Amino acid sequence: MAVFNSVLAHWFWYNMISEHDLALLEEALDYQFADKRLAVMALTHRSLRADKYSYERLEFLGDKVLALILSEILYHKFADADQGELTKRYHPLAKESALATIAVAVGLPSFILSDGISDVHERASVQSDVTEAIIAALYLDGGMEEARKFVLAHWVFDDAIPDDRHENPKSALQEWAAVRQLGLPAYSVLDKQGPDHALYFSVEVVLNGVHKAQGEGLSRKIAEQDAARNLLSTLIKG
Repeated sequence: MAVFNSVLAHWFWYNMISEHDLALLEEALDYQFADKRLAVMALTHRSLRADKYSYERLEFLGDKVLALILSEILYHKFADADQGELTKRYHPLAKESALATIAVAVGLPSFILSDGISDVHERASVQSDVTEAIIAALYLDGGMEEARKFVLAHWVFDDAIPDDRHENPKSALQEWAAVRQLGLPAYSVLDKQGPDHALYFSVEVVLNGVHKAQGEGLSRKIAEQDAARNLLSTLIKG
């Protein structure tokens, strides 16, 4: 059985991606892997029923490596910033949509290995996960400097402090309401359409039973953020 498993693992790693595609990936990353299996694992979605070889463990590690790198960069770049400001700067850089945008810019979605039926490579959540898995693969294969090199090449560290109304609208709306003793905003799903793997949500937020706004998005979370942003914008203008 051990010999069979070894042969199966060897077949998996060297048949999931062509040498040409692997070379293109390494060119996109500006890095050549000593252990090519790490690159393959970082791209493998569990839809292939290859749980043992999927990117999920690497994603877990990559999330932590990215957090350390971003935190260290922000700590040194903004030497006069307090903890609150550093946190405010960190979240937009580490959120799902930011990582998905980087995945698309690098071209990672075209390399994602899946069952070929679902459109997992188009999902922001998967693109974000693969970005973190790639960071972990670079870290394990080339060390922290290679992971940091990737982050420095693709992340932008603006001098301007992010606006909470855009980056974290739900928290901004809750804080606005708390100052005025209006209670907590309440969110409800109005509608959801599309197949299970690509649902589109419509959400309403209500504050103090009076103030209302709607939002839309490819997940309930995104739709709630959109609704909160829309309501906050209306309230501030009013």
